[in-house]
Amino acid sequence: YVVFTQVSGGLGIAGLIALFAIVSALGLRNNLLALALIYAAGGIPYHTWLLKTYIDTIPRSAEEAALIDGAGVATLLFRVVFPLMAPALAVSAILSFIGAWGELILANLFLSGENRTLILWIYSLMSNVYSVQWNRFAAAALLYAIPPVVLYIILQRFLRKGLAFVY
Repeated sequence: YVVFTQVSGGLGIAGLIALFAIVSALGLRNNLLALALIYAAGGIPYHTWLLKTYIDTIPRSAEEAALIDGAGVATLLFRVVFPLMAPALAVSAILSFIGAWGELILANLFLSGENRTLILWIYSLMSNVYSVQWNRFAAAALLYAIPPVVLYIILQRFLRKGLAFVY
């Protein structure tokens, strides 16, 4: 895993060029759904690894006890496994949200006009090097921080358990 992360960092520009060529050839530039699919495809390996590692810590005895009590597969998943996975699911959800919420490079590459994300609008406030409108920038940055804070407050009790496991 460590070797992969070191190697993949050097392939970032080549990957962006290939991704841009594919998205342009498919006619999906300036499409928010295409950008969301790219984010999902990039996050699936990491979140799969995260959730699989957490699932390995769930005691088999809990699953076996539910099966002995007559629970079916669906009942086992929804009443035993998923409630025990709540901390890992919360960590995965918030990491995925923050990753997509704060991402600038792909959004700037693929989106333009009215489809630009909020981070691109905030970035455009800084684009004039001679006069930055600091009051608008500060207000936008404050508003930009509200959704992650609200999500953290909602998932806080799960995050403590999940982050203790992950890190």
